[in-house]
Amino acid sequence: MLTFSTRTRIVTAAVIGAIVTAVSVRGQATASPSDETARAIRELTGEVRGLRAALEKTSDSQLRGSVLGMYLNVQQNRVAQAANRLDAFRRDLEGITTRTRELAQQSANIDAQLPQSTDPEERKQLELQQRALKQEWEQLGPLEQQARGRETEAYQMQQAEEQRWTELIGRLEQLLKK
Repeated sequence: MLTFSTRTRIVTAAVIGAIVTAVSVRGQATASPSDETARAIRELTGEVRGLRAALEKTSDSQLRGSVLGMYLNVQQNRVAQAANRLDAFRRDLEGITTRTRELAQQSANIDAQLPQSTDPEERKQLELQQRALKQEWEQLGPLEQQARGRETEAYQMQQAEEQRWTELIGRLEQLLKK
């Protein structure tokens, strides 16, 4: 498949070839090039050069636009991935927070039952449950801190990716204004 630049060169070469052929045929018919023919050749050559420059500029702009479009697509995927990671970390944090609240509620219920319990075996069971809840709650503290740290880091990453996205959109808008 030919690139736009290659096609431009082929078309330019074909136009120049046709002009040269037409001039040489005419030159053979009249046997001597006149001033008018020389002027026409110079004008045609100037027009071909102008067309070639315009085609190259258009080709270059199209290439830059395509590359920027690809960057936009990649960046959009990165923003989506960052948002998905942030959502996952927030769900993890929410789960830990919910479990912490549940443990606090269960502990409060046991605290309320302990003074009312007269059976030593039941009291012993409640105290064992209370210790187990306290141990789980102590383990959740560091996990919650880690989850908050991951959530904060993911939020910052997502913000950075969105900033890059915005910058690319700005560059694309500038390119379109040219």
